[in-house]
Amino acid sequence: MPYLAFIRDSKRVLWASVEQSAVLRLQSHCEGMFRQVFAPILERFQVPERDRHYTMTFYLHGITALVMEWLKNDCRESIEEIADIIMRNIARPEVPQTKKRG
Repeated sequence: MPYLAFIRDSKRVLWASVEQSAVLRLQSHCEGMFRQVFAPILERFQVPERDRHYTMTFYLHGITALVMEWLKNDCRESIEEIADIIMRNIARPEVPQTKKRG
């Protein structure tokens, strides 16, 4: 995952920037990437259009928090391990639906 390699290779600069700014605008950068990546996935899993923004926000913040924790821990785990954790956590098992919004 090129994104994680960039984080690992730039960890000192990124961590210094994170301490000084609001996550180096990482979130806004990621939003575009996630729209390109997640939009087709959410459509494929038939996530209702009205829920997609919230679903993408949920994943975006979760993945960002995971990457920030990895960065805080000096990128000790390999990129493959972090990518695996991300993939296991974004897997969308069939979950029983709760009351439908209307």
